[in-house]
Amino acid sequence: MAVVVCNVADPCCRRRRKINPQQQQQQQQQQQQQQQQQQQQQQPPPPPPPPTTQQQQQQQQQQQHQQQHQQQHHYHHQQTTTQQQQPQPSSSAQQRQHYVATTRTTL
Repeated sequence: MAVVVCNVADPCCRRRRKINPQQQQQQQQQQQQQQQQQQQQQQPPPPPPPPTTQQQQQQQQQQQHQQQHQQQHHYHHQQTTTQQQQPQPSSSAQQRQHYVATTRTTL
């Protein structure tokens, strides 16, 4: 994801970069789209931070999602192996499934 560190609306910055107006409009549209996407992900929407912090927030969200997915997979793996090793009556198997379901929701 390309983050524009320079503020295109700043006249000093515009003079320094020497870009024609069409490219400036495209970059402003990209910045607006990025901010809208992040506001949809994070509720309530925070005030728009500088671009470096926007990247960090997205990375944190991705890491949290990966951790949750790994934990769910780990619980599911334990459930299948214990059922195969120890055949037990259906009531205890249902209880174990209920325990896994509740632990997933509390994550």
